[in-house]
Amino acid sequence: IFWDDEIDNYSTGFTPAFLLSNSCDITVGNVRGINQKQGLFAPIVKLSEFISDCRESGEFSEPQIIDFLSSLKRQELTNLFYLPQIPGRDDEYMVRFDMIFWVPNAKIEELQNNIGQNRLKSLSHWGHILFLVKYSFHSCRVPETLERPYN
Repeated sequence: IFWDDEIDNYSTGFTPAFLLSNSCDITVGNVRGINQKQGLFAPIVKLSEFISDCRESGEFSEPQIIDFLSSLKRQELTNLFYLPQIPGRDDEYMVRFDMIFWVPNAKIEELQNNIGQNRLKSLSHWGHILFLVKYSFHSCRVPETLERPYN
């Protein structure tokens, strides 16, 4: 589901996505009975296209864009996970933890036959640990010291 700013409404479509759930949650052969799990995903955005859109919008200065890229690549932004380029193979991407969605298992089953062909990236062991730390921090914000009043 995508929020369409032009019509102030939601629309649907497909986007490259990062699986946040365990892969067993979307495995076709994993029958769960009454406790069906759905796969959670976060959009994957091609970094070059995102930066191009930022420049074209005119809303951001070049120093702001450079600062954003620097922070992103140092994994300092809690809502974004940076996926670096594999030299000579592909582009840089970022994962949007602030736009999580789910896909019905029936739709995942349709797409699983081509998952090897459609996979953009796979994380190394170290990448998986970094992902878990980043996603946990985004979700929990354990070290946050700001007290918010609850009425």
